[in-house]
Amino acid sequence: MTAEQALADEARHRGVRVHAISPLYHPSTSRQAAIRSAGLVMGYALLERAFIDEGIRRLAQAVAALVRSSGSHHH
Repeated sequence: MTAEQALADEARHRGVRVHAISPLYHPSTSRQAAIRSAGLVMGYALLERAFIDEGIRRLAQAVAALVRSSGSHHH
């Protein structure tokens, strides 16, 4: 699983739905192209500001959880 998909999954566990964009890119053997193709799509046009703020807070928690998790695997 890619870090991008791991983040999308972790966010989903926290009630935030985001979508990985890498499946939208043509496969490439270039490492630089692979790095550029990673990212998330977030839809929030119909949400009130308070819900957007809460979603961003939860997404930040998901990022922090993955950073902690990846750090524990290296020790």
